[in-house]
Amino acid sequence: EDSSKTSTVGTPPIVAELDMKLLSDNLNKIIRGEFQNIKGDIEKIRCRMEKIDDAVKSLEQRNNIEGSEL
Repeated sequence: EDSSKTSTVGTPPIVAELDMKLLSDNLNKIIRGEFQNIKGDIEKIRCRMEKIDDAVKSLEQRNNIEGSEL
């Protein structure tokens, strides 16, 4: 037999299991981090929308007051 050929023996199941666990843990950490980033972005957007709503209401009130003075 030629011993220089690549072994056809697969990765031992326990090693493959550990690799999958590490991969799963890493992916979960990444996903949780991205989810937190998205939640932060949504909160920023919500705050900006509230400011825009307040500005629009203020302008509408000013227009109503000016309109009633005519």
